[in-house]
Amino acid sequence: MNRKFLVVLAWLVFGVAGCSDDESKPKTLIPGGDVGQTDTGNGVEQDTGENPGETDTGKTEQDTGCTGTDCGGTVISDGECDAIQFLGVLGVQDGVYTFSGDNAGVTGSMQTHCASAGADSAELVYGFEVAESAFVDVRLETPPNGEVDWVHEVREGSCTPDTRVYCTDPETSRFLARTGTRYFLILEPNVANRVGKVDVEFAFTPVVCDRPGLEQCVGQEMVICEGGLEETAFECATSCAQDRCAGDLCADAIVVQGVGSHSFGGHLRAYGNGFEAFDRASCNLGGALKTPGSEVIFSLPGLVAGQSVKIDASLDDVDNAIFVLPGCGATDACLEATELTDTLDWVVPADGDYTVIVDSLSDSSKPFEYVIEIY
Repeated sequence: MNRKFLVVLAWLVFGVAGCSDDESKPKTLIPGGDVGQTDTGNGVEQDTGENPGETDTGKTEQDTGCTGTDCGGTVISDGECDAIQFLGVLGVQDGVYTFSGDNAGVTGSMQTHCASAGADSAELVYGFEVAESAFVDVRLETPPNGEVDWVHEVREGSCTPDTRVYCTDPETSRFLARTGTRYFLILEPNVANRVGKVDVEFAFTPVVCDRPGLEQCVGQEMVICEGGLEETAFECATSCAQDRCAGDLCADAIVVQGVGSHSFGGHLRAYGNGFEAFDRASCNLGGALKTPGSEVIFSLPGLVAGQSVKIDASLDDVDNAIFVLPGCGATDACLEATELTDTLDWVVPADGDYTVIVDSLSDSSKPFEYVIEIY
């Protein structure tokens, strides 16, 4: 039987009865090992009796040997990469995987975005997926007396130039891998015609959410994916729908109707910054007013001439400006504005519908509390 080129399948260790491997050790992917083999940690290859479960992606797969190494294993082609050593679906909870490569005798067929040698170098390409979304820390190490300065490029989804996540010269990097997506690690010498070996380590950090910065409604709260490692919920003043708090946009302003006192509270982190008083001369009383923070937009329909409206934004720790406009259009001028105090008293000049915007003067994100009184 030919020796296999490269086998990942460290996740299959969990399915081996009687396995005595120390779980704290890195999982070693054995170059030249048969499919279904994994390193037991004592130098003995143990047959798991299983084959890797690979997702059918429609890509061309062939069971052939790899050029220039002492292995023969499953090689796939994708995009411009025609000799991808597929590592399989890696179990993130295993922590760390290590494997080695050698480009001796390999013919270069493509080019990374950061190697100065370009297509003159023989690259190594590895494909893999993850069992669950995680940050992947990549570390390259050249064996003693190695003469190759390796660069590495990560591509996502397919092995084409336009799918590049990044390309870098340093030996370490990090990227976010999402479950159900295939990733490609391309190793290329930075200098033309260099040949040598390289050791690669993958270390995984599972994530709580795999779309950093994503905002989505959960009940009356806006939940934000914070860097992938945590999700934080911020309260909307009234409701949340279609990934927006009510009061975040003019089209979905918070309706305040009827005589009496109306109170609203929430967190400014749940709101955006779409209104800038500096751009409207009628709102920018001193000529230098800037409102870089979030604002909350209110609609006051059906007001009657002579009614009094009081907006009080002094109950929290946020410095605010308050604006009253006849509508929420881009050209609507302010009828009343304040930038030095957190309260505004206003008498309705004519029957109609009006808009009130409470805008924060700093970009700090804090809880807010507003009261609007109509009498």
